[in-house]
Amino acid sequence: MSSSPRVHPFNSICLGHSSENRTYPSNAKIHLDFLELNGDLYWLQPPSDDLSAHTWPRGTGVSKERLDELVAQGQRVGIEFPKAFLTLIGSTKLIERFFLGGDYFYLGPSLVKCNPEDDNNGGGYVINFLSDQQGCRYWALYLAPGGYHCVLNAPCGVHCWKCADEGPYGGPPIEYEGHPKYELYEGVPIACEKLELFLAHPSFEAWLAMLYFDAWCDMGWRAGRDLSESQREYLEHFGERK
Repeated sequence: MSSSPRVHPFNSICLGHSSENRTYPSNAKIHLDFLELNGDLYWLQPPSDDLSAHTWPRGTGVSKERLDELVAQGQRVGIEFPKAFLTLIGSTKLIERFFLGGDYFYLGPSLVKCNPEDDNNGGGYVINFLSDQQGCRYWALYLAPGGYHCVLNAPCGVHCWKCADEGPYGGPPIEYEGHPKYELYEGVPIACEKLELFLAHPSFEAWLAMLYFDAWCDMGWRAGRDLSESQREYLEHFGERK
């Protein structure tokens, strides 16, 4: 017997968002004006114990040495990482406060320089930071000189396993006959093939907040739990579904 589809009691990040692709409308940030998005992620509070049991491993934070290397790599090519990105990626405690449904935070081995056709001559760089559980879908941070950044949905990721120094999931490199070794710019690999990239949201911290609140509000609703004060405030700003 078929059943009617469940209707969420809230917009789930406004109309037109895609939970599968984790993409949100650019103007959705205006609904987050009640949060102070200053990079310290104070709003990223731990879920209740009974709800946190309903999730899978979400990845681990990278070491300070790894972050310092990444920041130095960015400085060599004139880009700066958002404070919120560095705060999150370096903290297992914060990463474990997300509900990702099997996806997990995984920092790519290095920045990758976009080719002109990848970002319309933006001169930018990308790095993977989130993967689905099977390594079949990725999300990447894009950064360009001048301070611009955004979150991208990258179905195939931005790191080529055919010419990388590191294989899938951090394993040994795989040699592919006939595939050229990547070229370097200031020590940063240049994408050897055209990258498949789609805008997920123009602000990393805003995207992160929507990812966090949307998932836990949905989980709480499905589990029949009362929402926290911050979760209720989030839904009030996005409005009830008509």
